[in-house]
Amino acid sequence: MKIYLVALLSLFSIIEDARAQIKHYNYFDVSNGLSSNHLTDLAEAGDGYIWITTNGAGLTRYDGISFENFLDEKETGGLFYYSIYASANDVWFGTENRLLKYSSGNFTSYRIPAVGLIKKIVPFTPEILFCIGNQGSAFFSTTQGTIKHQSISGLKFNDAIYQDHILYAGTTQGLLSFKNDTWEKVALVTDFQLGNCSLVTPDMQGNILMVDAENGLVKYSRDGMADILADPADFPVDKISFLKEGALGDIFLGTTDQGILIFQPYDSLWQNLDNRQLNYDDISNMIFDRWENAWIATRGGGLIRFSSQNFTLRKWPELSGKYIDRLNMWNDTLHITYRDAQSEILVHDKIRPFLRSGDEGEALLAATRMSPVRKWYSTETALYYVSDSLHYKVPVGGSAAYGTVSQILGLDSQEVLILSGDQLYRMKVIDTGAISGPVFLDTLLINGGVDALLRDQAERIWYYGPRKAGILGATSLDVGSSRVTALLPIDQKRILIGTQNNGLRLFRDFNQANTGAEILVDGNSFPEIRALALDESGKIWISLRNEVWETEISGTDAMVIRRYNEKVGWPRLETRQNALE
Repeated sequence: MKIYLVALLSLFSIIEDARAQIKHYNYFDVSNGLSSNHLTDLAEAGDGYIWITTNGAGLTRYDGISFENFLDEKETGGLFYYSIYASANDVWFGTENRLLKYSSGNFTSYRIPAVGLIKKIVPFTPEILFCIGNQGSAFFSTTQGTIKHQSISGLKFNDAIYQDHILYAGTTQGLLSFKNDTWEKVALVTDFQLGNCSLVTPDMQGNILMVDAENGLVKYSRDGMADILADPADFPVDKISFLKEGALGDIFLGTTDQGILIFQPYDSLWQNLDNRQLNYDDISNMIFDRWENAWIATRGGGLIRFSSQNFTLRKWPELSGKYIDRLNMWNDTLHITYRDAQSEILVHDKIRPFLRSGDEGEALLAATRMSPVRKWYSTETALYYVSDSLHYKVPVGGSAAYGTVSQILGLDSQEVLILSGDQLYRMKVIDTGAISGPVFLDTLLINGGVDALLRDQAERIWYYGPRKAGILGATSLDVGSSRVTALLPIDQKRILIGTQNNGLRLFRDFNQANTGAEILVDGNSFPEIRALALDESGKIWISLRNEVWETEISGTDAMVIRRYNEKVGWPRLETRQNALE
């Protein structure tokens, strides 16, 4: 089961006052279903659940709607848990001298002697976990169940991360790395030495951020350089419970008595989220979920979620369809198409039938909104023009003059292009005394047929079809031998072509002589492209056979930022039976 949360474009940006940017908080405690308000850790699992550990009240799982508590000690082996690690398929929990695994609905317990309370679980390889306890540390093989204890005289492990195929650990003697089955002290190119390194975390550039008792907040770069970002006199070094970097480079530090401190490295500014926003000051951990919401576990104040935008999930039980297949927005009108091809519109919070009386049983195949009061739409048997006072019907399909209409593209408030089979027609509404209704103007011939039309930022009409793409009445692009499945104008000089087997292609300066496309990614890397979209930040979204990819185009390179699929979840939009959320 997935968590039905709404994705955020970015978490938030601190400019002058962090509290002014973080606007929306949700608070959860025992009154909402939590087993306890004293939470020790939390993590998001591969299936989207938020798992929470408690100090004496077992485990809790949140699906975005309700909490499920696991309180049966015969099932879990105990009620005290202190750490979580969530892999793609399993969730691991740390307690005293024991690991607990949750997989496919079942719990399995593994004894890890002589480590004490396991406060950190770090993946070292796909089969080996590094466990840090308050009395010792050990490597644990998840496949063989074997244990290899780690002990260095006079040294204590505090925290660890796996970065660039190397295991790094913050210890009482500074930063260590594990190579060739041996722990080595990391040599720093700096004029200071690390002391008690209590917390470590990676940043987005591949560097390592650390909290060090003697030096404060430190950044260790890949080139071996170490820089002090904040002096220990600027924040309570001995009371920091977690260290994380946010989406925009801000550094979050949880405390045991001051809420969350936020450090902005570029301006060396500190901000504070305390009990005025969080309702509690003792923070155990914070995570960012896949939608970049922040989840905060407190030691006594329950669970908190905050984000920079507030979305209301609302259900419309009066929806007539069972499963929503497609949504289209026309100014203030939301057009809803169901899986059984029925459709209706949502206007000013009211559901209304879209097709007129007598047409309700037909599937809506295409529609366009010419103005707030003028619409064109088509069914299998007719093409309609509708305004506040007029309702015209033109027979299509079968023995009619026009075939079944698959797309309608508005040119102005009265004129449209009608794509019907392999033919492209231009029609116009004339409303005079002698003539009233849609009137055929001409037929636009494109050899081999057209699958779809679209308009770019320069008001040019693009078409694409089997092995073809171009500008109507102008440029034709050489797209090779593969079927064109998607077309996306990026700006007035660049256009992306998605194909069935030949990957992603980029055309530049296409108004000049056509010399062919630059192949960004071949078909083996981008299999069966179905659709392309451009968001407001300039990122390209690609729909493939079983996935959606978020990408960036840089020169002639297409870089994949994130992949969405059934396993990791889908971006932004979720629909449910009998509900639009």
